[in-house]
Amino acid sequence: MKKQIFILFLSFALCFAQGTGDIGKIALSVVIPNNIAEFNAAASARAETKLKQIVAGAGLAASGLDQSFVIYPNFVILEENLVETGMQNMHRVAAEKSLYIKQSETGVIFASVSRRVVGTGRTKQDAILSAIQNMPARDAELTAFIETGKQKIIQHYEQRCGDIILKADALVKRQQYEEAMVLLLSVPEEVTSCYQKVIPKTIATFNAYQSKVCAEQMQKAKTMFAAKNYLGALDVLAKINPDASCFSDANAMITQIINQQCAEQLQIAKARAGGNDHNGALQALESVNPTASCYPEAMQLLASISARIAAAEKQAWEFKMQQYNDKKAAEQRDFEALQETRMANRALASEGIQAAKEVVSGFLNRK
Repeated sequence: MKKQIFILFLSFALCFAQGTGDIGKIALSVVIPNNIAEFNAAASARAETKLKQIVAGAGLAASGLDQSFVIYPNFVILEENLVETGMQNMHRVAAEKSLYIKQSETGVIFASVSRRVVGTGRTKQDAILSAIQNMPARDAELTAFIETGKQKIIQHYEQRCGDIILKADALVKRQQYEEAMVLLLSVPEEVTSCYQKVIPKTIATFNAYQSKVCAEQMQKAKTMFAAKNYLGALDVLAKINPDASCFSDANAMITQIINQQCAEQLQIAKARAGGNDHNGALQALESVNPTASCYPEAMQLLASISARIAAAEKQAWEFKMQQYNDKKAAEQRDFEALQETRMANRALASEGIQAAKEVVSGFLNRK
């Protein structure tokens, strides 16, 4: 799904970067019109920074999942003077800087405020930068301006709540789960009545998303298993979320792969041991997982090989056995650590909404 950026009556330069901390907040996307004659690149950047400070100071997000609401400036020079200081002339500008909160889809302005600002600098552009910087990030007038826009945004969501849920349901039916979560999580927490309705739907959508991902991972693992890419299949299965519906199937398949791998390696080891290729037999047994069903038989084969080794080979064999035992011990520790990690992930996965936010954030930022 493309991030929606509505085209306003002006051409805007919009910078969108979504983090999970902004999800759930009322969002005002900061935009700078390209048609402000007095703004060069530096002035546009300074104005964007100032607007973000104003938005952040009001506790809002400077970008959000829903790009429908924007805050943007206008800047008109009222007076321009050259001040003689005796050393270097200074430029002074007095300007009217206006701010607007707008619903971009309809073109309706929700709130506006105008301020007279003054700036000085060695050049006209320096004076403009100074005037932009001199506008405060917070005061009573700006607070009232933001609050007016905020209340109208809340009303907008309250009126559209039913439509948002219906659109999300339609996306879910098409298995567009990530898009559905983007839409549902675009409702700010401050729109209490609607937010309480979308939360259970968000959790249900996330669970459906997890089931879909799990099924895809299972199919990928099965394909790798069929191609005897055991390590690849195990790596895919280890990443399956513990709360996914197919998690038990994934565990069963892990056991199947481990046992299949053990059986094949044990057969190879027996053939090599029969030909007195003791090193080859040990190499074949190195990949046997300690949890495999044939692991005891593999240990018996090792004991049998050890008993038949000639005295001249004994020292080298014992060294290899020590290496083997060390490796198996490390594998066992890694396996136990993996199990602990998977159990820890199960606890973390219970935070359904946070996990959904992470999915949405990653989905948007890779588009």
